[in-house]
Amino acid sequence: MTRAATLLLLLLAAGCASKPKDPYDTSKGPKLVLQVELEGDGIARMGDDIVVPISDGWQTNKQVPEGIRETLMAGRRWIVLKEPLVFAAAARPLANGDTPFVPERIEIRAAHDTRPSAEGSDIPLRPALLIMSGWINHEDVKRRSGITIVKDLTLSDLGNSEGLTSIDSDVDRVALGVGIETALRIVTGRYQKGLAGQSSFDWVATFKDGKPVASDQEWIDAIDQPAKTRDVYHAIIRRYRPSQDPKVTFFSVPLNVVLLCSQMNVTKPEGQPVKWHWEGWWFGRAVSVENPPKPRGPRVAIIYKEFRTKPIHRTGGEFLSSVFNPITRTGRAAVDEIKRRDAEYVPPEK
Repeated sequence: MTRAATLLLLLLAAGCASKPKDPYDTSKGPKLVLQVELEGDGIARMGDDIVVPISDGWQTNKQVPEGIRETLMAGRRWIVLKEPLVFAAAARPLANGDTPFVPERIEIRAAHDTRPSAEGSDIPLRPALLIMSGWINHEDVKRRSGITIVKDLTLSDLGNSEGLTSIDSDVDRVALGVGIETALRIVTGRYQKGLAGQSSFDWVATFKDGKPVASDQEWIDAIDQPAKTRDVYHAIIRRYRPSQDPKVTFFSVPLNVVLLCSQMNVTKPEGQPVKWHWEGWWFGRAVSVENPPKPRGPRVAIIYKEFRTKPIHRTGGEFLSSVFNPITRTGRAAVDEIKRRDAEYVPPEK
């Protein structure tokens, strides 16, 4: 297989370039040797996977290299995202249309460092950044969020659970904290971060069916279960406002909402509706798919770049850090997670 023929199969790696350190010359970033933009017909769920079918039109696109053209002609025309990083599995309800957040723009951003064809002969899963964004209606989100104020609750009613502090992983703890802050900014309408400066939000307990869970490990284990399994779990959040009465308010926030918001930024531009931006890292690759699901939503921009690097800089997280800067805090945390996993290659499915 030629180098060019492996490009689309290795499409799912990272994305867009910034220019920190260059493997060859410290005055420049990694050398960009190829850039291709394709379109997808939309986005869909396929079991636990996310799939994007590549649209027709590549046949007449002169920017598509011969190797990618051969790959598409062979039928490998579906980008399949198979393994989410951190809490990127929240893309599933987004893609399904199960949330108030309706994507108006979807992107898959990927980057790849050049390798001899022998290194790419056994195609692995590679990281890719899935991005969805749009505008939201505040009242619709508030109505459908499931976030409620819990009245007549005291700290003595919370049982022995430790809430967010029971999470061992620094990455997961940061992500869940971001999810809480973002969810409450959305539901209270305090979209500008400065407006929440005098409030603190603390995850003090987790409830199941209205009662404290017997063990924090129970809801932590539920994070890796299907969304329906998590429906019964709610984070109990204590908001403290030193200059207002009541100083303490308890919110009940569905665990599924926390996970969704953990990958999200929200902003309120002056005189405009509320804008949301969700991004999450997945592992995946381009394959052929039998009986594919029907995609939904807008067309998908598939942006692929290839860079020349030294072999010592090809380890997954190191390379991604050199060519990509995710917007959300959890996007950056996921790059750190890839570094820790040393994910240069993830074994392909047999």
